[in-house]
Amino acid sequence: MSEELNKEELQDTELSDIESIYFIPMNTDNLSEIKYDKKEFQKGVNIMSFDCGKITALINCGVSAQDAVSWILNEQTLEYNREQQILVNENNVTLAKIQSAKAESVTL
Repeated sequence: MSEELNKEELQDTELSDIESIYFIPMNTDNLSEIKYDKKEFQKGVNIMSFDCGKITALINCGVSAQDAVSWILNEQTLEYNREQQILVNENNVTLAKIQSAKAESVTL
């Protein structure tokens, strides 16, 4: 079932309804022999616990579940963009140093 929701419908839709529209169950019939890597599993639980704690705090402050999830996604997007900009800035500095060195060698 693939349905598209517009912004108004999305705001009026419960999170569980959205999950039922977009969640695609995975066939696990052939996975009975696969075991979790306990350290990696715990790492994932710890990471998600932090995000779940932030979402819970926002909901307890009166923010809707959808807005809380959006808040976290926006926060993560901003952090990603900040980290990418730092890399771009460092690259620009390195490039400027190389260009300066080339210019100096040409004038000598």
